[in-house]
Amino acid sequence: MIFLAEFRNRLKEIYGSYDIFIRPLLKFIFAFAVFFFIGSYIGYSDRLQSMPVILVASLICCLLPWGASAFFGGIFVLINMAEVSVVFAGLSFMFFLLIAVLYFGFRPGNGFLMAFIPLMFFLKIPFAVPLILGLSAGAVSAFPTACGVFVWFIIKYFHDNADAMVTEFSLDNLTGNITGILEGTLGDKYMLLFILAFAITIIIVSIIKSLGIDHAWTVAVFSGAAVLFVVIIGGSLYLGVGEDFIINVLGIVISVAVALVYECMFFAVDYRGTERVSFEDDDYCYYVKAVPKIKYTFDDEREE
Repeated sequence: MIFLAEFRNRLKEIYGSYDIFIRPLLKFIFAFAVFFFIGSYIGYSDRLQSMPVILVASLICCLLPWGASAFFGGIFVLINMAEVSVVFAGLSFMFFLLIAVLYFGFRPGNGFLMAFIPLMFFLKIPFAVPLILGLSAGAVSAFPTACGVFVWFIIKYFHDNADAMVTEFSLDNLTGNITGILEGTLGDKYMLLFILAFAITIIIVSIIKSLGIDHAWTVAVFSGAAVLFVVIIGGSLYLGVGEDFIINVLGIVISVAVALVYECMFFAVDYRGTERVSFEDDDYCYYVKAVPKIKYTFDDEREE
């Protein structure tokens, strides 16, 4: 805790002094990770896999808003899909367009989640997403999270079935391809299970962390982990879908650790110094609970 508090303070000082350079650098790293993930996972286009293309695209994204990585990442994904199946690329384009209309038309912002969530799935730590978003972004992030999960499962379906896909355009083959793709994507029970689990987890975590109880964020993290375990693990065993039982359990455990570190970095408070104040005016009685944040530095330790 002490180390994380000191590390957080140092980061805030550095970011406050050099944010004009740090923000583009973080955007570049994120964009590079997204494009590298696409090339590694569904890299059927040799040109897009080349390092100069990835570097140039990442440099462009570092000068644009965070959502640019998701936009260019979507283009990279569609081009790779088109190398194998124009039919699947066309349907995926329609899915992506529908997501853009629904999300950016009604709730703009946090568009980077469309790229960030598939990246977390690729890194095998997707369960950290609903825990951290529940703590930081609140219940409104449930919808973009569901969209990000959907995007990942489209990419995963393509990765798993690319070798079996055909690109012939006769009427019979076209109809059969479209039917199979729709059944394999929209009818994926495992995907629906993840969307349900992530949405419920975000809502529960956001509600609990807002309660006026001691250690609300910690309780919220473990409550969210319990929801993930019950819905994902229990649901997959009940429905007989998914084959990643051990990986999912380890992923939930690791994600809890990541969420707790996030809590210590951004919500480190000292409940021993809690103060409760009450006062009133002509219309209301007010009851305020004040919890001081931890502001520890190594200089304080040396002085002691």
